[in-house]
Amino acid sequence: MSSASASPATCIYLWVRSIRSLQNCLFFADSAAQFFEFENVFRICRELQKCEGKILFPKFSSICGSKMPEQILEAIFQNAPGASYSTPLIVALIFAALQNNSRQNGSRAENILENLKSFFSGGGEFLGFLRRNSDVLDEILEGTVKSRGTRNCVRPASEILTVFDEADEPNLAQKIISSLILDPYHIDEIPMFARHSASASASASFRRTTLAHNTRRVVHLHNVNKFELFRKDDFANVHLRICHDKPKASFIFALLSLESVILDSLEFCRTTVLGAVRGTVVLSNCKFLRVTVACSRLHLIDCQHLEVYCMLPTRPVVTNCVEIEFAPLNTTYMNHSEFLASCGLDFQMNRELKEPINLGNSAWKLMAASKFICQLTPVETSENDIDLLLSSLPEIYRRAAHNNTIVARKKLNSSNLRLSDVISNRDLIYLKSKREAEAGENC
Repeated sequence: MSSASASPATCIYLWVRSIRSLQNCLFFADSAAQFFEFENVFRICRELQKCEGKILFPKFSSICGSKMPEQILEAIFQNAPGASYSTPLIVALIFAALQNNSRQNGSRAENILENLKSFFSGGGEFLGFLRRNSDVLDEILEGTVKSRGTRNCVRPASEILTVFDEADEPNLAQKIISSLILDPYHIDEIPMFARHSASASASASFRRTTLAHNTRRVVHLHNVNKFELFRKDDFANVHLRICHDKPKASFIFALLSLESVILDSLEFCRTTVLGAVRGTVVLSNCKFLRVTVACSRLHLIDCQHLEVYCMLPTRPVVTNCVEIEFAPLNTTYMNHSEFLASCGLDFQMNRELKEPINLGNSAWKLMAASKFICQLTPVETSENDIDLLLSSLPEIYRRAAHNNTIVARKKLNSSNLRLSDVISNRDLIYLKSKREAEAGENC
């Protein structure tokens, strides 16, 4: 520790590195609590620390022991980037333990903070482990030091600890606990229990945007009850949070690159397209929704009756969900490939439809090919874009997309077009309105 003493005018703040917390988010059934007792978690951490080079899943599973269910182990393992070294696995395991009991009360961020405080107060083992492994410490915590004449900037936790006086060494854990606060950027706020109630006076959507810069900016969108199209640069690379305060049918198109997305309590939304998300997408308490998404990680919690068209390098994770159907990504548009590449994604990931990890009480299935059809967007799309999407689909869905498109076009061109035909073919709503608009322009 540095001998430099922190002056009385110096304020030290530490918080959970919420971008990493969101990357490692997991929602366990209540019965999982027994697997994340303090002693067991740090036994595993010590064993992982001894490993050199890449750690494959069988070895990780062996170190964790036979008590922890395989689906929980798989969810933790895939949260560690790469294939996979000890530090990312240790970070993923610690975040899994911090999320233990996160569904019982309060917000997820509050529960993680309380669990972290209990880890620090449980003796010197946790603090000693983090101080010996500063790379792990800096993945879990970050903070800032406020004092006269200094610039308030976010710093790694290992730098923050050097500000404490050597005299604080015996009480360092308590000093850290007193410095812990919730994430000031609000990136990790995932609603779990406090659901939004309808507001009779709110009749139009409104936005709230945090003032953070770069990739820490959060945009909240409420009262979505109309067509929403996100294309402006103001929305690029933000953490997007969309909440239905009222159950209104909507079309939502976010056709640019985003850092993360949380959809909370959306109901009866005809189409939601999230074109390219660099990090995690969470669907919480959503019902009767159709979502198209390309992202790094996908979590569904407390959802019902969803159609999810997804492309991601990891397996989706579902907890307490019913009537969920999964299918490959079904859309593309101009510059989509560039957005995907900027997020570390590629259409090659669409060739294999990954089965979800079920963390408890969920019922899901792969979508029947007969239901699959490509999703149009309001943005211009070239033939090359469409060919790239179709070639990325698994064979059974590629044939179905071709056949279903032919059927849809025949119905659209039929003089006996019925309302039920339009309703049963989701893209016909958009196609028919576009054709009528073009006809009006030619009059």
